[in-house]
Amino acid sequence: MAARRKSGGPARRRRVHHIVSAGGVVFRTVDGRVEVVLVGRVAEGVWALPKGTIEVGESLLGAARREVREETGLDVEVVCPIIDIEYSFTSRGRRMRKMVRHFLLRPVGGDTSLHDPEYDVAEWIEIGEAASRLTHSNETHVLALAADLIRRYTSVDS
Repeated sequence: MAARRKSGGPARRRRVHHIVSAGGVVFRTVDGRVEVVLVGRVAEGVWALPKGTIEVGESLLGAARREVREETGLDVEVVCPIIDIEYSFTSRGRRMRKMVRHFLLRPVGGDTSLHDPEYDVAEWIEIGEAASRLTHSNETHVLALAADLIRRYTSVDS
C-alpha cells in the first residue's frame, strides 16, 4: 500500500540530487613545521579545504587538481587519497547528497595570491592552527587523517 500524506493523496518522494566533488589537503614543510592551505571568506568566518564539483568527463584526480588551482592559485601533485566523505543537506528546497574525495597534495608551482574570487584568501597555516580554524567538523577529521599520512610520508612530525 502506498504511503499517504495527511491530505489523503499519495506521498511524493522528493528527488535527491547527487554531487561529486574532489579536493584535499595541500601541505608543505617550512623550518620543520607542516603548513596546509585553507581558503577563507573572512567576513563570514568560513574556512575550508579547497575542493569543488567535478566537470563532465573529468576524473576525480583532474577535478582535485583543477579546483585546488582555481581556489588556491597552486599547481599540485597528488601524493595519495585520504578519504571519501559523504553528507546530505538541503539547498533552496532541494535535497542534496554530496560525496567529496579528499587527496593529500603537494604544491609544485603557483602562488596563493592568484586564487579565484570565490574566497577572500588562500593562506598557508600551521597544521595545528588550521584544525582549529576549519568551519566544518568533517574537514577537521580529514585534516587529522592527513596529518597521520604526512608523518608517514615525511620525517616531519606534524
